[in-house]
Amino acid sequence: MNPFSKFFDSFKKYYNWEKTHVDKGEILTIDQKNKQTVIGGVFLILLAISANYLGVTLTCETQQILNTNPYAKFLIIYCLIFFSLSLSAQANGLAIHPIVTLISSTAVFVFYIFFIRCSIFFILMTFFCLFIILVLQNYVYYYNSSQEIIPKEERERRIKNLLKYIYFIFIFVTVMIVMGFFIHLTRDFKNQYKSFSLFKYLFHYRDCN
Repeated sequence: MNPFSKFFDSFKKYYNWEKTHVDKGEILTIDQKNKQTVIGGVFLILLAISANYLGVTLTCETQQILNTNPYAKFLIIYCLIFFSLSLSAQANGLAIHPIVTLISSTAVFVFYIFFIRCSIFFILMTFFCLFIILVLQNYVYYYNSSQEIIPKEERERRIKNLLKYIYFIFIFVTVMIVMGFFIHLTRDFKNQYKSFSLFKYLFHYRDCN
């Protein structure tokens, strides 16, 4: 068996294990915990990027690169997403396969690209919905770990309902972001259709003056 086959066979075993494994006394599977971690990571990365006031503490050369090279900044954003998801998983005591984290990071990065190309209405609505999801997640973690306080059947019922709410809100956010992205894309294309470039639209800075 070649190294690639061994690697993917190992990953497949891990993937099947996380889909069904439940820690003693808990309700959530490892896979469900990981999904909750990803959503928390999304909120963390948006907060980190929004608090973009520490760049002046870097060297002048580094500031120059980040101010003039959008690809360097997007690379740092991707690394920050990966780090945020890894840190969030470690904080919750989860052993997540690096490939799973890489796939999740890529999905969050695509979400972020769509997010930053939306109008302010869609951006504020996304923040609000993600905050609601974060609050619901805290309840999920609480019920998952409170086996000595609440009966298992009651915890299962509450967690099932909460996960259902989180799923519907997340679908709503996804549809809203995609819709906001295409509305913004269509508007920019109509205004600059002769010189419009999708690649530049996605990865270059916006002129806000």
